[in-house]
Amino acid sequence: MPRPLDLSGGCGNISVVEVARMTEKEILNPVGQELPQDPAAEGPEQKSQQELETLQANYTRLAADFDNFRKRTQRQTREVVARANENLICQLLPVLDNFCIALESLADQSVLKGMTMI
Repeated sequence: MPRPLDLSGGCGNISVVEVARMTEKEILNPVGQELPQDPAAEGPEQKSQQELETLQANYTRLAADFDNFRKRTQRQTREVVARANENLICQLLPVLDNFCIALESLADQSVLKGMTMI
C-alpha cells in the first residue's frame, strides 16, 4: 500500500495550495521514484503474450505430430511394397521351377525353341 505524503515537515514545508496542485502520483510518491506498474494495465498485453506462447507451443507440437505422421506413412508404404514384391517372387518361383524342368525334359526342338523364346 503506498504511503501518503507526510506534511509534517520531513520533506520541507509544503503548503495546502501546493498539495492541491500535486498529482495523485506525486502525493503518493513524493520522492520521485517510479511506481510499480498496475497489473491490470498490463493484463491485455500479458494475456496476448501468453496466448502467443500457447499458440506457438501448439504449432510446434502439431508440426512435430505431422512430421511423425509423414515418416510413419512413408515407412508403412515401404513395408507394403517390400511385402508385395516378396509375395510376387514367392508365387513366381514354382512357375519358374516348372518351366526349367519342362525345358530339360523336352526332346522336340520346335517346342524347346518356343519355350526358350518365352
